[in-house]
Amino acid sequence: AQEQLTLELLTLVASHGARRIAAFLPSDTEPPISEFLELTHDQGVEILVPRVVDESSMTWVLYHPDHDQVRSRLGVPEIAATTGMTTEDALPRLDLLLVPAAAVDSRGMRLGWGKGYYDRALSSGEAHPPVYAVVFDDELVDEVPTESHDQPVDGVVTPSGTRVF
Repeated sequence: AQEQLTLELLTLVASHGARRIAAFLPSDTEPPISEFLELTHDQGVEILVPRVVDESSMTWVLYHPDHDQVRSRLGVPEIAATTGMTTEDALPRLDLLLVPAAAVDSRGMRLGWGKGYYDRALSSGEAHPPVYAVVFDDELVDEVPTESHDQPVDGVVTPSGTRVF
């Protein structure tokens, strides 16, 4: 899955001509994108990754493969940094945003992990780049439950392919 996912993500970045992206550091249960992050960094693409600030917001810090990673209070990997860009500063500067998901449905609705960080970022009113969820093949489903605050994604990337909504 990692090799195919890496190829799909590299193709997506190239097709968007992306020079600055945001992505996530994968947990043990999420699709393995670490190799993609390293290769993309080595190609000179600037990568921002999220860092939780408090119960309702996150900042975006510069990724480097050699930076120390820590576990947030939510148990997800983060870069050990004390400062970062706000969502309002980061999102308008990006060419592409890759987000994690528990599942994505055929309408492009994303089911997250229940804390709403990405939904708040995407509904902040700031311009943002195309948003693609990265999931395993079996996490692309017919329908996920949605609430009024849920934000759709523009596409989904799985090991077997990329789909635009």
